[in-house]
Amino acid sequence: MSGEVTPIRYPAAPAVVTIDLEDWFCVCGDDCYSDPRRWSGFEARLEAVGSFCLDRLAAHGRRATFFVLGWAARRYPALVRRIASEGHEVAFHGMEHRRWTEMTAAERRADLSDGRHLLEDVAGVPVVGFRAPEWSIRSIEAEAFEILAGEGFRYDASVTAIPILGRRENPLHPVAVATKSGSIVELPPLTGTEWGQTVHFGGGWPFRQLRWSRLMDRADEFRRNGAPAIFTFHPWELDADAPPLVGSSALLRLTRSAWRRRLPGRFERLLAREETALLRDLA
Repeated sequence: MSGEVTPIRYPAAPAVVTIDLEDWFCVCGDDCYSDPRRWSGFEARLEAVGSFCLDRLAAHGRRATFFVLGWAARRYPALVRRIASEGHEVAFHGMEHRRWTEMTAAERRADLSDGRHLLEDVAGVPVVGFRAPEWSIRSIEAEAFEILAGEGFRYDASVTAIPILGRRENPLHPVAVATKSGSIVELPPLTGTEWGQTVHFGGGWPFRQLRWSRLMDRADEFRRNGAPAIFTFHPWELDADAPPLVGSSALLRLTRSAWRRRLPGRFERLLAREETALLRDLA
């Protein structure tokens, strides 16, 4: 269990672009695609589309936080070094895209330690942030924060109030969580209410589907309330030629492909809208 949870508000809350640096086949909970031993047999597209993301950020003069898989850092070290050299943040997204809930406490500590040291060696910069694959730190009361603080992380961006991925009672806005190993900041994503449910206004299929004005109004509301508007993207969402997940569940295929053609334009529109900050600046 975590200790005291204290709300955080920022006098000038920013917009934040985050990118989970993973290839199209790095998914959770699928008998085929979630097995890293199979990944070498799939068409690799991350290096090219990751470079595209960096090019578009540079064109608009924006910075982003990249949550990097350890697997990606080992395979594409030059890409990770470019992320750091161009002023973006290198944060950690797990070694092999395993859900937090699928690992033991010892495995979690090893994953965090191995990943942080790997990324710091590759990028040459401190790594202080973490996002669990599939938002899989399900509760603000989880023991995760003790482990994260103990392994040297300053913030986490894994907890959401979106049903299935998280609990409705989870915080919508940033909080500081006290642990025996120190305090750690939790930075939830931009969410809103649609169809009677809390949904991801900052990414995924709701961001692709909902009216642009509705999304930006919610982002501005978050920021007026002192909370950053945190947007989340995946390189494969911006890749028109990303292969389909043949044989995966119909729900997974739908959520990944629905309204995806809108995403490149919306990504550009968001970058053109205003300055962006890094998550490490908020922790």
